[in-house]
Formats: sequence, structure tokens, C-alpha cells
Amino acid sequence: MIGYLGENMQTFNDTVNMACDLNLDYASFSITTPLPATALFNECVELGLVDPDYWKKYTLLQQKRLDFPVLETELWDEAKLHKMLKEAYTRFYMRPKFIMNRLCRIRSLADIGELIKAAVIYKSI
Repeated sequence: MIGYLGENMQTFNDTVNMACDLNLDYASFSITTPLPATALFNECVELGLVDPDYWKKYTLLQQKRLDFPVLETELWDEAKLHKMLKEAYTRFYMRPKFIMNRLCRIRSLADIGELIKAAVIYKSI
């Protein structure tokens, strides 16, 4: 999760580096979204970072998906968080070792199709 309370650029880099060092087949990164009935949501409400009625408004279709609460801090705003998300995916999936491993595992047209789908998803981030 990118942009968690207390995160800074060092902890962000540590998280992405750890994902790369684990030599995983896949990684998923997302911008932190405080969900209701969680400790994070309650803490964010107490800090004034989230409207306590946000999810009620969302379920009543009074808020759009694009308006999900983002934890902006003195270190970053929503635009910076989206850049960090793209950076995390780029650093993980564009490593030469990862690319070579994926290319060496191509055995069928379906495998190529999966790579194309992944590229399309990556481009949309």
C-alpha cells in the first residue's frame, strides 16, 4: 500500500525494493484507501483526513469512485501518490531479470496474450 500513514520516501523505497528482492512472479501495489470499520479508517477520521460519512455517501451514489479518499500528507498529494504507484510498478515489472524470466517462460500464444494484457494494464496506470 502506497501512502500509508507514517510512510515516507525511504519506507516507500524499502517496500518496492523488498518486492523486487523477493523475486516474485507478480506484485500488486495500490494507493492506501481507508476502508470503513478498520483501525486505519478510524485513525484517519480522528486526524481529519477522511470524511466520516464518505462511505455512506458512496454507497448512496452521492460520491464517485474517483473520489475515494486519498491520504495526502506534507510529503505528497494525490498526484504524487499516482506517480509513486506508477514508479512501483515500473521498478518491479521493468527489471531486466523479470523481463528475461517472463520471456523465457513463453510456451504458447496464450502466454503472449497474457503479456499483452499486462502491458495494456501497465499503460493505463
